[in-house]
Amino acid sequence: MNRRHLIPRRVAVFGLVAQAAAFRATTGVAATPEGLAVWHYKGQVSDFFNAAEMKSPSYPVSYVNVEGGKMVLNAYRAKALDYAFMSQIPALFAGQNASPFRLIAAIQGGVSYAGLLVPEKSTAASVKDLRNKKIGYVPATNHHYYLLKILTDNGMTPDDIQPVPLSAAAGRAAFVGGYLDALISDDYVAELLMEESAARWLTSDISSGGLSFFAISARVGAMDDRIKSGLIEDYLVRERATWDWVAANPEAWSRIMAAETAVPERIFRRLSAGRQHAVKLVPVTQDMIREQQKAADLFFSEGSLPNRIDAESLWDLRFSRLLQ
Repeated sequence: MNRRHLIPRRVAVFGLVAQAAAFRATTGVAATPEGLAVWHYKGQVSDFFNAAEMKSPSYPVSYVNVEGGKMVLNAYRAKALDYAFMSQIPALFAGQNASPFRLIAAIQGGVSYAGLLVPEKSTAASVKDLRNKKIGYVPATNHHYYLLKILTDNGMTPDDIQPVPLSAAAGRAAFVGGYLDALISDDYVAELLMEESAARWLTSDISSGGLSFFAISARVGAMDDRIKSGLIEDYLVRERATWDWVAANPEAWSRIMAAETAVPERIFRRLSAGRQHAVKLVPVTQDMIREQQKAADLFFSEGSLPNRIDAESLWDLRFSRLLQ
């Protein structure tokens, strides 16, 4: 098997949905007809703006509703997106010089746990018992990294299994339907699968090589535009303030997440209680870049990236002063 087939060759941008943002009052940036296109998925920071009493921007915000990973990369390439939350992994697959975006800030504390789930009736007692078995994962995301990390930690490669690249929703459906022998999962989806279908962790102990942060990204062309750069700066400040509100209001966060995702509130309460650190928007550090470099080197060594990636080149630090 060619390991590069872990990444689908063509992923179209589907379902770009623009919605006008409606908040309450106005702040910092002068009124402008220029707008900002921001990625949105269930439970993103904009879902908490009203509860956090975040003032309304003086510019239009349109929300682009697509799943993460390759879908976000394609939206950036189509110039349909200016700003997005993502794991640290998609930037590795966007390429270095040709990447349409850069990472501009890090989000700590949002990573709870991740690992490999197996169905209730699975007889697997270790990862090595999954040789030649079908394992689902979301390509070009943190799930893709966790798959490679778990295999490597157990002396295996993608050639030893049947990797099945799927969207997050398709992966969950395939797992519940019995079409997969295991699934890379994390966060509330993993909790829900364990509660509703009695799935169990085969391994979730990847703390030695786990990913400790998510990232905020912005389109290069938007950052280089004088007006759009100001909008990105304003939205980034709003995001930081809102995550500070989330850290101080875990019960309200749980209620809103339950409403946005249709997942029981008790699951989010468990996740909140299990966090070792509050979610916080911070400037990137050299330790974070070293962590991302290790992930890049793993993808390259396993054949998922055609070229070595310099993780530091994926970052643009012009907004770091706002997060000190």
